[in-house]
Amino acid sequence: MGCHTWAAYKSNRTIDEARRIWIKHQKEKLENDSYIDYFPVLERQLNMVEKGLCNVAVFRNQPEHSYYIPNKGLYIICDDFHDMFRVCGYPDDECFSLQETLDFISNYEKENNCKIEIFHLDGHEKNTLEEFWEKYPDGYIHFG
Repeated sequence: MGCHTWAAYKSNRTIDEARRIWIKHQKEKLENDSYIDYFPVLERQLNMVEKGLCNVAVFRNQPEHSYYIPNKGLYIICDDFHDMFRVCGYPDDECFSLQETLDFISNYEKENNCKIEIFHLDGHEKNTLEEFWEKYPDGYIHFG
């Protein structure tokens, strides 16, 4: 079947907003988690973030399934465009446009002597790959 194809949209979330979301999420964990031994670590992390430290870690640890890519920003996974196609192995490639994605697929098929199936939405003639890039032209695709 191959590894998953993850598609994400670019978020315009600022570091201040990301910090507020992260702090709220951490405080909820402290109130609701029964794993007492972990509390000092959570409290230490919380204190550091409240002081404005660890901005990259804050972006990388948002409550949604997300990715922070240096010099590009925060990307949040789109559940409605998951596994548009699959490849063998776990390539490190990252695609930031429809053309990069099509080039990746073409090169991957040539290098690995295999045909990649691009899945279509039920009843639609247009494939989800094109729909994803139309909806999120500044999106991101990777594998894992």
